[in-house]
Amino acid sequence: MNKRILVIGAHGVLGRPVVRRLVKEGFQVRVMSRNIDKASALLPGEVEVVQGDLRDAVSLRAAAHDTGIIYLNLATYAHNAHFRTELDGTLNVLKAAEDRKEILVAKISGFGITLNKEWPDAFQKFQAEEAIRDSGHPFLIMRPTVFMETLPLFLRGRFLFYAGQQPFDRYWIAGADYARQLVDLFKNPAYWNKTFNVQGCEALTFREAALRFANAFDPRIKVVSIPLWSLRIAVLLRLARPDAFKSMKFANRNHEPFQSQEAWEKLGRPEMTIEDYVHSMLTTGDIPGRHKI
Repeated sequence: MNKRILVIGAHGVLGRPVVRRLVKEGFQVRVMSRNIDKASALLPGEVEVVQGDLRDAVSLRAAAHDTGIIYLNLATYAHNAHFRTELDGTLNVLKAAEDRKEILVAKISGFGITLNKEWPDAFQKFQAEEAIRDSGHPFLIMRPTVFMETLPLFLRGRFLFYAGQQPFDRYWIAGADYARQLVDLFKNPAYWNKTFNVQGCEALTFREAALRFANAFDPRIKVVSIPLWSLRIAVLLRLARPDAFKSMKFANRNHEPFQSQEAWEKLGRPEMTIEDYVHSMLTTGDIPGRHKI
């Protein structure tokens, strides 16, 4: 097995745990970034960081040279942009690697992805998945539920805000558990060419998860629910990310069924609790929201 892997989107909140796991498992990790210095500062010293851009075919081919795996950790927040990172970036990667069909192409997607228009980026994720499946490459599509890493992103000083009642349980997963399952899949070709739903070990409402996070991180933090309409105003005033309202609205109205039995049977049950995640976050010093690229 070729253990040289190209990771695109490695410096993001969900990419960093994957890179740490890859390094621990002995993979030779190459990261493509538009800003080498900033990416290098966020990643382990063993990682090779090269200059590149998803819009630039030459840099993509150079970054993918001699790799056996390409892992895509992409997202698009400006959904009407001329270049949509998640979809157009995926298509450009596939084109750059079209003459090396032996490369495993893996991508993080989202739990329960359909063409549901309520989900802000569902169309791009769905189309990117289809492009990878149809590319002729061996592939892995990972569809994780909500990550524990999102909880620190809701902090504003000593308050943790969320919108709506959020009455439904979610099977929260830590990035480290996700990374372990993903890297185990990389090492076992018998599991390739599949789509895996990825969920954590506990079903918790947003408020339950937020309260446990706050208590473990800083008991002085107050967890506060705000009306969805107030988040809508914050988006209009550019105080919140454009897709924040739609994401919170979608989660407020949709139940998450348990669908990860196959992943658990093949890869083992995720183990990390909210408290475990906070301990890991503090140990690594990787606190989402405090690092910007």
